[in-house]
Amino acid sequence: MKPFLLRFVACLFVVVSSSSHAAYTFTSFAGLGDLKGGPFDSYAFAVNNEGAVAGYGRTIAGREAFIFENGSITGLGYISGAPSPAESLAFDIATDGTIIGSSATPYGSDLNGEAFKYQNGVMTGLGDLSGGLFFSQAEGISADASVIVGTSISTNGYEAFSYQNGVMSGIGDLSGGLFLSQAFAVSNDNSTIVGSSASGNGTEAFSYHTGSMVGLGDLAGGAFNSVAHAVSGDGSSIVGWGESVGGTEAFIYRNGTMTGLGDLDGGIFSSYAYDISADGSIIVGSSAGGASGQEAVLWDADSLAMLTVQSELLLSAINVTADGWSELDQVLGISDDGLTIVGRGIHNGNSEAWIATIAATQVPIPTTAWLFGSALAGLLVIRRRNY
Repeated sequence: MKPFLLRFVACLFVVVSSSSHAAYTFTSFAGLGDLKGGPFDSYAFAVNNEGAVAGYGRTIAGREAFIFENGSITGLGYISGAPSPAESLAFDIATDGTIIGSSATPYGSDLNGEAFKYQNGVMTGLGDLSGGLFFSQAEGISADASVIVGTSISTNGYEAFSYQNGVMSGIGDLSGGLFLSQAFAVSNDNSTIVGSSASGNGTEAFSYHTGSMVGLGDLAGGAFNSVAHAVSGDGSSIVGWGESVGGTEAFIYRNGTMTGLGDLDGGIFSSYAYDISADGSIIVGSSAGGASGQEAVLWDADSLAMLTVQSELLLSAINVTADGWSELDQVLGISDDGLTIVGRGIHNGNSEAWIATIAATQVPIPTTAWLFGSALAGLLVIRRRNY
């Protein structure tokens, strides 16, 4: 792999400053279990302010979308008429509990998937864009459930869509390269859609605002490849990942600038930002962390300090290792209010979704101190060898 830079002093400063107290005080942590039937395997992708979680588990038929609320996990089933065995996946949840995702569909194709909306106990297929094979997948929903975004196949090829007022509309792609775009999230004010598209540069993160798709570029160094995966409530902050000189690196894009978020020490250089709180203050994702592989992390968006969820839980007197969790490897979603996160880990040898809550009052990470640590890092930069 490519060499990458280890900012030793900055990392040391974070470890020292975080050792006395948790930057984010957690109040609870729990596994969500799984649906009955198949091999134990569950993922949690999104959570709303009420603590309701959307994800998928395994039944005897395969993967099935679920909602977890009030301590109970419930399968959502499939679009009516779907062939058996069928699968469904849930990727996002609105404030009112509306869930979106993809399900096997009676209309079928070799892709066998249709975007759905699950509301008031009923799963409804959203159709697809005209032209090409029948396929659609919903990835994101606005807080008020009025806008759903995802990917379908149109006459042009794979195309990002926006679904509003019962109508699915393609939003095009970036110019140059093959026709291809995917939408992953929409801001709560419905102003901004984010995703990735083929462009003249390669795969490029985009934002779509007032009818125009704009490429966001990529981090410096490495092959050109970037994905915008989530957006703050007002559309001002976008997170995802790109390719830097070190490798795959999480980023935040704001005020027209894409900034890399670094990675954990040890292992390959790798980090991903999957979601961001509505006010843009907390970013969640994963980073490679040595022998344990990927670790669940969160970033303070002001200081850009990266913290592992497991260490913050331990500093909050919650020892997940003692309860059989050998890994917490991804944070995949955060509630709009920034007080609940969900992800995936390894519990008693099984892949299991989890949920954790954060106290409303936090001790802020001193921005000036973090900047001081970052400045020191510029004086001591160690280049790691190639692997």
